[in-house]
Amino acid sequence: MEDLKALRAQINEIDEALVDLFIKRMEVVQRVAKYKIDNSMEVLDRGREEQIINKHLSNIEDVNTKAELHEFLEDLLSISRKAQQKLIRKSAMVNNIKITAPSEKVGYQGVPASFSHQAAIEYFGNNTETIHFTNFKEVFEAIQNDEIKYGVLPIENSSTGGISEVCDLLGEYGCYIVGEKCIKVEHNLLGIKGADIYDIREVYSHTQGFLQCKSYFDKHTDWRLIPYYNTAKSAEYVSMQNSKGKACVASKKAAELYNLNVLKENINYSRNNYTR
Repeated sequence: MEDLKALRAQINEIDEALVDLFIKRMEVVQRVAKYKIDNSMEVLDRGREEQIINKHLSNIEDVNTKAELHEFLEDLLSISRKAQQKLIRKSAMVNNIKITAPSEKVGYQGVPASFSHQAAIEYFGNNTETIHFTNFKEVFEAIQNDEIKYGVLPIENSSTGGISEVCDLLGEYGCYIVGEKCIKVEHNLLGIKGADIYDIREVYSHTQGFLQCKSYFDKHTDWRLIPYYNTAKSAEYVSMQNSKGKACVASKKAAELYNLNVLKENINYSRNNYTR
């Protein structure tokens, strides 16, 4: 058995190296910000960020590490953007220059590849800076605290009706609906590579996913249906657990992002399933 003290000593050594590299990176970020100021460039370059993330993820085979690295890189790039925006605002104040405000931050519940994330990108555009939150309430709190300008949340599904929690939070926080986007929802049963339908013991999904696929799950009463944050988060969890006995309800985009296989396509009982 390895000694805990020795392991912590290794972590401390790695952390010191990470801090040194982080400081060096932020120094370069400041120079990037200066270049963007001199050339009147926008801070956010979504295409560039996706290239960075995809490049590093492509070298990782372990699904658990891949999901964790994706989150790490997203946070690192977000910190860099904030630092650049701070320097650009400071430069504008010193030189009495009026600058165009960057695109407003948009929040959504879930993780990348969720239907809410898809709606945010389709409504606001690919260059929008999006921030994901664990649950619906956190999105409203972020609006209240001026962390984001807009929140993208599901309010109604064509198959299951209104989503009461979001409606209640609208009233509680005094927010208003200022736009809408209808997303066609196609649910799929996803599992890890090498898994088969006969291996499944547990299925993870947001409760809405289970409701929209009720007729399919009625045929598999031996499966344990476990409510989770949302469909994309369920895909992330199943990927990290790496167990043939665990499956989830999610989109094909989520399958691609979290390295899962589609075990059964379009399991929602309505072929005209939309979420507003």
